Amino acid sequence: MAKVDFSKWKPFALEAIMVFVGVFAAFLLDDWRESKALADRQRQIYAAVQKDLLRYVSAGEDEKSGFVTGFQKNEKVISELIAKQELSRQMVLFGDYWHIEIIDSMLKSGMLSDIDIDTFSRISRFHSIHQNMLMMIQRFNDFYENNVTANYGVDGSGLYDPESGELSSRYISVQDYSHRICRFAELTVELAAEIADEIETKHLAD
Repeated sequence: MAKVDFSKWKPFALEAIMVFVGVFAAFLLDDWRESKALADRQRQIYAAVQKDLLRYVSAGEDEKSGFVTGFQKNEKVISELIAKQELSRQMVLFGDYWHIEIIDSMLKSGMLSDIDIDTFSRISRFHSIHQNMLMMIQRFNDFYENNVTANYGVDGSGLYDPESGELSSRYISVQDYSHRICRFAELTVELAAEIADEIETKHLAD
């Protein structure tokens, strides 16, 4: 039986192994680069979201000019004016310091799909509650303009109940919306602070 001399194949085998190792190492390097790029991208996203949340908390919590205090004062003023039957002809809630532009933009663009699912869920819940607050502010403004302002001083408008002197049931939404706005503002600021702390602890702390 003829013998096969494998010795002459050794150089080719070594070369094949070296090529395999080189290709495998290249794949590992690419995976490492992709993982690092993803980690860097996630860190940037977390930092941007946290910045927006902390700005929101700061804008809401300030005892003198924060929007939480502003909404609470507005609710108190409305109650006092109703008690005196002196509700003003016009009242509009407006401001840009209770918005969350960065988070809104990232959710719409899908950028937050790259982050931790639990953190994403908490941000989404915060965003939904915040959207409800904005909707409630818009409802308050629309209701006031279309009902109180439109019927102000009109005979038979029935703004106040003749027996109790309180705001009639037809206009009670003024108080209801104002109260809900206060609760939404307090809740969103609380949630924003919690999520910002969570991001710092879980995703940004070295």
